[in-house]
Amino acid sequence: MKSGRGFVSAPRRTIKLIDDSIDKGLSILFLILLLIGIYFVYDSWWLYNASALDNLPGYTPESPEEILEISKDAIAWITIDDTNISYPVMQGKDNSEYLNKNPQGDYSLSGSIFLDSNNNREFTDDYSVLYGHHMTNGFMFGAIDYFEKEEYFDKHRKGTLLVVNGKKYSVDIYAFMETDASVDTVFDVTVGGDIRGYVASNSKIYRQPAGGRVLALSTCKSPLTTERTVLFATIREEGEAGTKDDIQKLINKNKNKKKTERNTTVPAQ
Repeated sequence: MKSGRGFVSAPRRTIKLIDDSIDKGLSILFLILLLIGIYFVYDSWWLYNASALDNLPGYTPESPEEILEISKDAIAWITIDDTNISYPVMQGKDNSEYLNKNPQGDYSLSGSIFLDSNNNREFTDDYSVLYGHHMTNGFMFGAIDYFEKEEYFDKHRKGTLLVVNGKKYSVDIYAFMETDASVDTVFDVTVGGDIRGYVASNSKIYRQPAGGRVLALSTCKSPLTTERTVLFATIREEGEAGTKDDIQKLINKNKNKKKTERNTTVPAQ
């Protein structure tokens, strides 16, 4: 009988050992997941609160040479007047390279402002997209939040884009949009969709755009979501064709110049 009882208890001890092992395994797994969760929360907090200006000069470069002194791999410099947006623009082999790398090539959670990897680095495409992290206090592309208010939007619509090939473009902001990263018309520059029509139909704030190519400035609306806030602007060099109003202003300017020249011409002796 004793041997029988011992025979019965052995499986029970085995089952209890397995149960204990499973409980310990689940506890360890829960602890690992908790630590991962804590890390991601901290990572997001740090990303959205850290300074993005540690490695930048504190002024806006006025020549390609000055840009390249800051970063030999930079392709341009974007500035939106009277905002904190004044940064070198990078372009990686893909759209992940500069997510967590500063313009000097060092690891940085605040990353860099970068051009979509499928765009032409000289901004000759009809539609180009810039990406940047959403930082607090208006740093990086966190300043895009402020454009949600129409009064602010209308007072901060101008900027410049200086490309390292020497071309300087005027930046004229004309729309503010809240959208999702899955919208190919906005975020896949290879699809060739009607970006102008989409912006006109889906923007929260929209103004009649000036002529030129379209440039988007995109950032996350909040951590750990696919929601995005985007500014749309037109870019063009001085002398490029613009809207009818722009063309008429140029015609009037030339007329006034010719009139002045006639009035100041010295009569032949």
